[in-house]
Amino acid sequence: MNVSSHPEQVVFLFPGVGDHYAGMGKGLYDTEPVFRSTVDHCAAVLEPELGQDIRTVLYPAGAVSAPGKGKLDLAALMRGARGQAEIDRTRIAQPLVFTVEYALAQLLISWGITPSGMLGYSLGEYVAACLSGVFSLDDALRLVARRAELIETMPPGGMLVVMLGPDEVAARLDDELSLAAVTSELLSVVAGPVPALERLETTLTAAGVGTLRSNTRQAFHSWMMAPAGDRLATLLGDFELGAPRIPFLSNVTGTWITPEQARDPRYWARQLHQTVRCHDSLGEMWRLPGAVALEVGAGSMLGSLAAQHPARPAGGRPPVHATIPGAGRAGEDVAAVRATAETLGAALAVHSGRA
Repeated sequence: MNVSSHPEQVVFLFPGVGDHYAGMGKGLYDTEPVFRSTVDHCAAVLEPELGQDIRTVLYPAGAVSAPGKGKLDLAALMRGARGQAEIDRTRIAQPLVFTVEYALAQLLISWGITPSGMLGYSLGEYVAACLSGVFSLDDALRLVARRAELIETMPPGGMLVVMLGPDEVAARLDDELSLAAVTSELLSVVAGPVPALERLETTLTAAGVGTLRSNTRQAFHSWMMAPAGDRLATLLGDFELGAPRIPFLSNVTGTWITPEQARDPRYWARQLHQTVRCHDSLGEMWRLPGAVALEVGAGSMLGSLAAQHPARPAGGRPPVHATIPGAGRAGEDVAAVRATAETLGAALAVHSGRA
């Protein structure tokens, strides 16, 4: 595929963990050499860190790549129950999501779709930082794997999505709970110990406020991650951090990261346990002249938030694009990614013999 130059400013959006699934990007892995070679390289670097080949979890037997099947083969799912549980463990999920998002970004760049800016949600900020040159790829992979290991050593907790703005939520929090993320004007995420979350959930339900419990065993972006953040800052002393070459938005500040922040180990410690300022970051993105949002990863969570953001220009312009479909449309990744590339100004040229 060859992509013509595009006058608009494409902003890559990298989601965090949550919408990943076994088989995501399988069609791209089977048909696109750039994607496949990048995944293979990441798997080789990660294997000594994880003690296993991440591809056996990402693409187990039965993971579909043909369109129309939509889900994993049921028999294979039953045979591989251990692998399916494993994909949701932090120590596996985070390196796996990083790998797929980075490989997809490299594929898009090879087609001529290059980012003018980037926004990553939680773990996604590491993909943005790596593409920007803050971390080398191999260092980023090792760092993401070791960061995930640190997270798993923290006490168990949970997260609760709350249908309220951050100020209203903050007024209802006690010392055991943290405002983990602000995703929109009327949508926030709270994290902390499960008993404290249950008390808050009961109070909010009685008040008629909608809530949704997140399927996680950790209290990400909360005070419970602070000890891991301290250890992460120490760990980062062994890595070389560079100044960003491509601008990206900071989870911590909600605006463009500075070179000083990007190279400061303490910044990445705060990024682990402070509030994700997603709503503010999306607002900054829409202030870019000619911004076009492109979600680079599975699902459309960030794209949906971008599309609904009040700072987005009226009239449905500029557009918001997705790439790898969610789990319900597994097997449609090749068609979906190519269609997005075409929409972004691509001139599609499928060579004979390519799927």
